[in-house]
Amino acid sequence: MVYQSQVYFSPINECLTSLNLYLTKPWHQKMHLGANWYEKTKRDLSPDVAETLDKKKMGIYNPINLLCWLGNENGIHTPETFVSWIRELTIEDIKEVLYPYVDFFPKTMETTVIKSIRMIEVWNEQYFSHMNKEIVTNLEEFAVKHNQELLSNDPKTFIEEKTNGIVFEETDERDTVVLIPQYHCQPATIYYCFQRVTLVYYPANLPIPNHENQRDFTVNETAAQVIDILQESQEPVNFVRIMKQIGIDKVKMFDIASQLRVQGKVRMHVYTERSFALSIKEFSHV
Repeated sequence: MVYQSQVYFSPINECLTSLNLYLTKPWHQKMHLGANWYEKTKRDLSPDVAETLDKKKMGIYNPINLLCWLGNENGIHTPETFVSWIRELTIEDIKEVLYPYVDFFPKTMETTVIKSIRMIEVWNEQYFSHMNKEIVTNLEEFAVKHNQELLSNDPKTFIEEKTNGIVFEETDERDTVVLIPQYHCQPATIYYCFQRVTLVYYPANLPIPNHENQRDFTVNETAAQVIDILQESQEPVNFVRIMKQIGIDKVKMFDIASQLRVQGKVRMHVYTERSFALSIKEFSHV
Protein backbone atom coordinates (compact mmCIF):
# COMPACT_ATOMS: atom_id res chain seq x y z
CA MET A 1 0.00 0.00 0.00
CA VAL A 2 1.38 3.42 -1.00
CA TYR A 3 1.44 5.61 2.09
CA GLN A 4 0.88 9.33 2.51
CA SER A 5 3.56 11.54 4.04
CA GLN A 6 3.62 14.84 5.88
CA VAL A 7 5.96 16.99 7.96
CA TYR A 8 4.62 18.70 11.04
CA PHE A 9 5.88 20.14 14.29
CA SER A 10 4.40 21.45 17.53
CA PRO A 11 6.31 22.49 20.68
CA ILE A 12 4.85 19.53 22.58
CA ASN A 13 6.86 17.26 20.26
CA GLU A 14 10.19 18.71 21.33
CA CYS A 15 9.09 18.77 24.96
CA LEU A 16 8.46 15.04 24.64
CA THR A 17 11.74 14.42 22.80
CA SER A 18 13.78 16.21 25.46
CA LEU A 19 12.00 14.37 28.28
CA ASN A 20 12.56 11.01 26.61
CA LEU A 21 16.24 11.83 26.18
CA TYR A 22 16.56 12.66 29.87
CA LEU A 23 14.77 9.45 30.89
CA THR A 24 16.61 7.11 28.50
CA LYS A 25 20.13 6.92 29.92
CA PRO A 26 21.61 4.66 27.18
CA TRP A 27 20.95 7.51 24.74
CA HIS A 28 23.12 10.00 26.64
CA GLN A 29 26.38 8.72 25.15
CA LYS A 30 24.93 8.52 21.62
CA MET A 31 23.33 11.95 21.20
CA HIS A 32 25.25 15.13 20.45
CA LEU A 33 24.06 16.84 23.64
CA GLY A 34 25.73 14.08 25.66
CA ALA A 35 25.94 13.19 29.34
CA ASN A 36 26.96 16.72 30.32
CA TRP A 37 23.53 17.96 29.20
CA TYR A 38 21.91 15.38 31.45
CA GLU A 39 24.03 16.34 34.45
CA LYS A 40 23.47 20.07 33.96
CA THR A 41 19.74 19.59 33.46
CA LYS A 42 19.50 17.41 36.55
CA ARG A 43 21.13 20.14 38.64
CA ASP A 44 18.54 22.63 37.40
CA LEU A 45 15.61 20.43 38.41
CA SER A 46 14.16 20.46 41.91
CA PRO A 47 15.50 17.56 43.99
CA ASP A 48 12.12 15.81 44.21
CA VAL A 49 11.54 15.99 40.44
CA ALA A 50 15.09 14.79 39.70
CA GLU A 51 14.61 11.88 42.09
CA THR A 52 11.26 10.92 40.53
CA LEU A 53 12.59 11.04 36.97
CA ASP A 54 15.69 9.05 37.86
CA LYS A 55 13.47 6.22 39.09
CA LYS A 56 11.96 5.85 35.63
CA LYS A 57 13.55 2.94 33.81
CA MET A 58 12.39 4.02 30.36
CA GLY A 59 10.60 6.79 28.48
CA ILE A 60 6.95 7.68 28.67
CA TYR A 61 4.05 5.62 27.30
CA ASN A 62 4.69 5.49 23.50
CA PRO A 63 1.12 6.29 22.36
CA ILE A 64 1.50 9.70 24.04
CA ASN A 65 3.45 10.61 20.89
CA LEU A 66 0.43 9.61 18.85
CA LEU A 67 -1.85 11.74 21.02
CA CYS A 68 0.42 14.74 20.32
CA TRP A 69 -0.08 14.27 16.57
CA LEU A 70 -3.82 13.71 16.89
CA GLY A 71 -4.13 16.72 19.20
CA ASN A 72 -2.51 18.92 16.58
CA GLU A 73 -5.65 18.53 14.45
CA ASN A 74 -7.60 20.01 17.38
CA GLY A 75 -5.29 22.98 17.82
CA ILE A 76 -3.30 21.38 20.64
CA HIS A 77 0.28 22.57 20.13
CA THR A 78 1.96 23.43 23.43
CA PRO A 79 2.76 21.29 26.48
CA GLU A 80 0.28 23.35 28.51
CA THR A 81 -2.64 22.87 26.13
CA PHE A 82 -1.75 19.20 25.64
CA VAL A 83 -1.77 18.48 29.38
CA SER A 84 -5.08 20.33 29.79
CA TRP A 85 -6.63 18.46 26.87
CA ILE A 86 -5.65 14.99 28.12
CA ARG A 87 -6.85 15.76 31.62
CA GLU A 88 -10.28 16.65 30.26
CA LEU A 89 -10.57 13.15 28.76
CA THR A 90 -11.50 9.96 30.59
CA ILE A 91 -9.36 6.89 30.05
CA GLU A 92 -12.16 5.50 27.86
CA ASP A 93 -12.08 8.71 25.79
CA ILE A 94 -8.32 8.27 25.29
CA LYS A 95 -8.75 4.64 24.26
CA GLU A 96 -11.39 5.71 21.74
CA VAL A 97 -9.04 8.31 20.26
CA LEU A 98 -6.19 5.78 20.04
CA TYR A 99 -8.26 2.76 19.00
CA PRO A 100 -7.73 3.09 15.20
CA TYR A 101 -3.96 3.08 15.75
CA VAL A 102 -3.30 0.96 18.86
CA ASP A 103 -4.37 -2.67 19.23
CA PHE A 104 -3.34 -3.26 22.84
CA PHE A 105 -4.04 -1.30 26.00
CA PRO A 106 -2.25 -2.39 29.20
CA LYS A 107 -4.27 -2.97 32.37
CA THR A 108 -2.25 -0.21 34.01
CA MET A 109 -2.94 2.26 31.21
CA GLU A 110 -4.84 4.77 33.34
CA THR A 111 -2.06 4.97 35.90
CA THR A 112 0.57 5.04 33.16
CA VAL A 113 -1.12 7.93 31.33
CA ILE A 114 -1.62 9.92 34.53
CA LYS A 115 2.05 9.52 35.48
CA SER A 116 3.20 10.38 31.95
CA ILE A 117 1.11 13.55 31.84
CA ARG A 118 2.37 14.61 35.25
CA MET A 119 5.96 14.09 34.09
CA ILE A 120 5.33 16.17 30.97
CA GLU A 121 3.83 18.93 33.11
CA VAL A 122 6.72 19.19 35.57
CA TRP A 123 9.30 18.76 32.82
CA ASN A 124 7.77 21.66 30.95
CA GLU A 125 7.68 23.79 34.08
CA GLN A 126 11.26 23.10 35.12
CA TYR A 127 13.07 22.57 31.81
CA PHE A 128 11.29 23.01 28.51
CA SER A 129 9.61 26.36 29.20
CA HIS A 130 13.04 27.81 30.09
CA MET A 131 14.79 26.47 27.00
CA ASN A 132 16.15 28.71 24.24
CA LYS A 133 13.04 29.74 22.28
CA GLU A 134 15.01 29.91 19.03
CA ILE A 135 15.22 26.11 18.99
CA VAL A 136 11.44 25.75 18.79
CA THR A 137 11.18 28.58 16.27
CA ASN A 138 13.78 26.93 14.04
CA LEU A 139 12.02 23.57 14.26
CA GLU A 140 8.71 25.20 13.29
CA GLU A 141 10.39 26.82 10.29
CA PHE A 142 12.04 23.52 9.33
CA ALA A 143 8.70 21.75 9.38
CA VAL A 144 7.08 24.31 7.07
CA LYS A 145 10.05 24.30 4.70
CA HIS A 146 10.38 20.52 4.60
CA ASN A 147 6.66 19.98 4.13
CA GLN A 148 6.82 22.18 1.02
CA GLU A 149 9.83 20.24 -0.24
CA LEU A 150 8.01 16.96 0.37
CA LEU A 151 5.19 18.02 -1.96
CA SER A 152 7.58 18.12 -4.92
CA ASN A 153 9.69 15.05 -4.10
CA ASP A 154 9.26 11.30 -4.01
CA PRO A 155 8.20 10.60 -0.39
CA LYS A 156 10.40 7.53 0.19
CA THR A 157 13.47 9.26 -1.25
CA PHE A 158 12.74 12.43 0.77
CA ILE A 159 12.29 10.47 3.99
CA GLU A 160 15.47 8.47 3.38
CA GLU A 161 17.40 11.71 2.94
CA LYS A 162 16.03 13.39 6.08
CA THR A 163 16.56 10.29 8.24
CA ASN A 164 20.08 9.56 7.00
CA GLY A 165 19.18 6.33 5.24
CA ILE A 166 15.98 4.90 6.73
CA VAL A 167 13.45 3.52 4.24
CA PHE A 168 9.94 2.99 5.56
CA GLU A 169 8.60 0.25 3.35
CA GLU A 170 5.05 0.12 2.06
CA THR A 171 2.96 -2.43 3.96
CA ASP A 172 -0.74 -3.08 4.47
CA GLU A 173 -0.41 -1.67 7.99
CA ARG A 174 1.18 1.67 7.00
CA ASP A 175 -1.13 4.39 5.63
CA THR A 176 0.82 7.45 6.74
CA VAL A 177 4.38 8.42 7.65
CA VAL A 178 4.63 11.60 9.71
CA LEU A 179 7.99 13.37 9.87
CA ILE A 180 8.73 15.51 12.95
CA PRO A 181 11.98 17.51 13.09
CA GLN A 182 13.77 17.26 16.44
CA TYR A 183 16.75 18.87 18.16
CA HIS A 184 17.51 17.06 21.42
CA CYS A 185 18.17 13.59 20.02
CA GLN A 186 20.41 14.60 17.12
CA PRO A 187 21.92 12.80 15.23
CA ALA A 188 19.44 9.95 15.83
CA THR A 189 16.16 9.22 14.10
CA ILE A 190 13.54 7.86 16.50
CA TYR A 191 10.34 6.33 15.21
CA TYR A 192 7.18 4.70 16.52
CA CYS A 193 5.18 2.28 14.36
CA PHE A 194 1.49 2.18 15.16
CA GLN A 195 -1.35 0.68 13.15
CA ARG A 196 -1.74 2.75 9.98
CA VAL A 197 0.67 5.52 11.02
CA THR A 198 4.42 5.74 11.69
CA LEU A 199 5.77 8.77 13.56
CA VAL A 200 9.38 9.68 12.73
CA TYR A 201 11.40 12.15 14.80
CA TYR A 202 14.27 13.03 12.47
CA PRO A 203 17.35 15.19 13.18
CA ALA A 204 16.92 18.81 12.12
CA ASN A 205 20.74 19.20 12.06
CA LEU A 206 20.57 22.38 14.09
CA PRO A 207 23.91 23.50 15.57
CA ILE A 208 24.54 22.35 19.14
CA PRO A 209 26.76 24.51 21.41
CA ASN A 210 29.67 22.60 22.95
CA HIS A 211 28.87 19.54 20.85
CA GLU A 212 30.00 16.78 23.20
CA ASN A 213 29.70 13.38 21.56
CA GLN A 214 31.76 12.71 18.46
CA ARG A 215 30.81 9.29 17.08
CA ASP A 216 33.60 6.94 16.05
CA PHE A 217 33.03 6.34 12.34
CA THR A 218 35.92 3.92 11.92
CA VAL A 219 34.65 0.75 10.27
CA ASN A 220 35.60 -2.05 12.67
CA GLU A 221 35.89 -5.75 11.86
CA THR A 222 32.26 -6.55 12.76
CA ALA A 223 30.92 -3.68 10.68
CA ALA A 224 33.08 -4.84 7.79
CA GLN A 225 31.51 -8.31 8.12
CA VAL A 226 28.07 -6.74 7.83
CA ILE A 227 29.15 -4.90 4.69
CA ASP A 228 30.46 -8.17 3.19
CA ILE A 229 27.11 -9.90 3.83
CA LEU A 230 25.17 -7.05 2.23
CA GLN A 231 27.44 -6.89 -0.81
CA GLU A 232 26.77 -10.57 -1.49
CA SER A 233 22.99 -10.07 -1.52
CA GLN A 234 20.77 -8.60 -4.21
CA GLU A 235 18.00 -7.96 -1.67
CA PRO A 236 17.82 -6.29 1.77
CA VAL A 237 19.11 -8.68 4.44
CA ASN A 238 17.04 -9.28 7.57
CA PHE A 239 18.65 -8.23 10.87
CA VAL A 240 18.11 -11.68 12.39
CA ARG A 241 20.04 -13.35 9.59
CA ILE A 242 22.97 -10.95 10.01
CA MET A 243 22.98 -11.38 13.80
CA LYS A 244 23.05 -15.18 13.51
CA GLN A 245 25.67 -15.18 10.77
CA ILE A 246 28.25 -13.08 12.63
CA GLY A 247 27.16 -13.81 16.21
CA ILE A 248 26.10 -10.46 17.64
CA ASP A 249 23.15 -9.39 19.77
CA LYS A 250 20.36 -6.94 18.93
CA VAL A 251 21.95 -3.97 20.68
CA LYS A 252 25.22 -4.41 18.78
CA MET A 253 23.33 -4.95 15.52
CA PHE A 254 21.43 -1.68 15.85
CA ASP A 255 24.57 0.20 16.83
CA ILE A 256 26.45 -1.06 13.75
CA ALA A 257 23.45 -0.38 11.51
CA SER A 258 23.25 3.17 12.83
CA GLN A 259 26.98 3.69 12.39
CA LEU A 260 26.99 2.46 8.79
CA ARG A 261 23.79 4.34 7.97
CA VAL A 262 25.12 7.67 9.22
CA GLN A 263 28.26 7.06 7.16
CA GLY A 264 26.05 6.70 4.10
CA LYS A 265 27.09 3.09 3.45
CA VAL A 266 23.75 1.34 4.00
CA ARG A 267 20.01 1.78 4.01
CA MET A 268 17.87 0.51 6.88
CA HIS A 269 14.52 -0.86 5.73
CA VAL A 270 11.72 -0.70 8.31
CA TYR A 271 8.69 -2.91 7.78
CA THR A 272 7.14 -3.02 11.25
CA GLU A 273 8.15 -2.12 14.80
CA ARG A 274 10.21 -5.32 14.98
CA SER A 275 11.06 -6.15 11.37
CA PHE A 276 14.17 -4.58 9.84
CA ALA A 277 16.64 -5.20 7.06
CA LEU A 278 19.80 -3.60 5.66
CA SER A 279 20.91 -3.08 2.10
CA ILE A 280 24.12 -1.75 0.65
CA LYS A 281 24.11 1.63 -1.04
CA GLU A 282 25.52 1.77 -4.55
CA PHE A 283 29.18 2.69 -4.77
CA SER A 284 29.67 2.08 -1.02
CA HIS A 285 33.20 1.12 -0.09
CA VAL A 286 34.76 0.13 3.21
